[in-house]
Amino acid sequence: MQKKVLLLVILGLFVFQTNSVLSFDSSYDYFIQLPKIPKIPKSPDSESAFNISNEALNMVIKENAPIVYLHSDDHYRPGNVDDYLEATDLYHGKSRLGKASEQNLKNLDKNHHLKITDTHIIRGNIEKSKTYVRVKHKDNSLYIQYFFFYPYNGAGSLNIHTSLKNFRRQSLAPFGEHQGDWEHIIVKLNDDNFNIQEICIYQHGDAEILTKTEMKDHMTFDKGHPVVYSSRNGHATYYKPGSNLTSSFVTHFEACINILVKKVCKSVFTVRGGLRNDCDENGIRYDTSQRISLIAVENISGIEVSTPDWYYYKGQWGPSNQTRCDKVVHKVVSRTIPRKSCVAGKWCVDPRGRVEKLIVSKIPSKAYGNGPTGPEDKSWWD
Repeated sequence: MQKKVLLLVILGLFVFQTNSVLSFDSSYDYFIQLPKIPKIPKSPDSESAFNISNEALNMVIKENAPIVYLHSDDHYRPGNVDDYLEATDLYHGKSRLGKASEQNLKNLDKNHHLKITDTHIIRGNIEKSKTYVRVKHKDNSLYIQYFFFYPYNGAGSLNIHTSLKNFRRQSLAPFGEHQGDWEHIIVKLNDDNFNIQEICIYQHGDAEILTKTEMKDHMTFDKGHPVVYSSRNGHATYYKPGSNLTSSFVTHFEACINILVKKVCKSVFTVRGGLRNDCDENGIRYDTSQRISLIAVENISGIEVSTPDWYYYKGQWGPSNQTRCDKVVHKVVSRTIPRKSCVAGKWCVDPRGRVEKLIVSKIPSKAYGNGPTGPEDKSWWD
């Protein structure tokens, strides 16, 4: 009997150390079976769920929330979704369905849109604004996506520099104006020490990713918070102040004449420019950590999130933009580009038509069509 017990103890230790399963015939005096430790199920992207408490996650979110400098000449401030829904109606195509706050927005399709009915909402309210956050765990990293909601966007503007004169901040009004603007950045952290690895900053459908080295060289931090800048009227996010030109263009005009049997060409006129995204540090310092609202998490366990129905709304947050870009650009070009430009009275060009077509071709496609979609439609890092 003692030998059997000793043998079973030894086998038990072997089972514990090898994490395997041993079973014994029922004819033995004692029966021992240690179950194999189950594997943690994997999520669809081969990531095990990351475990963190609500308190710890909220602290990490708050500590890494950006400081946003709003442009000193921008009259359209951040707001919050609840107030916006109170001030808008819901439409399906051209049919009004009622006040947006009284509708179930969950899973409504792209054929729906919102339209402002109370114009007081247009200016926003920074004191009541919220920063909406969703968090994802993937590849040993924590991705925190910070959303800023602006009830209204103002008109865009354009720089045009010519051989004769520079024209700064040429208004494209009403082109660029729209309702219900969602802007966002993503902060990527190590999941063990929560140090920032990279930051992804979004502007007009494009993005800039800054590594640790690039952040050190180009960004500033305010007590650990990344500092970014919101562009005038358009609210695109940048890591530095300045005009931040996008959709840049340049074109050169040559004129040729025949002198005797030889063709002689001269450079007559040059035009360069781009869309302005003016940012400065003289406006309001907007601390986005003050009113955080966590709206969604992915691949994280132990977190209680009350996701609002509007998060799943797949429609537009503003009505269609019907402004004809070519007509607006035509007006700008007519007042900045000469109808005819000559050198020595011989070499002449008419630059207007070509400049108009060039500028129109540079306008981002996202500036056309319906108003912006909401957070669920915004891309993650990938």
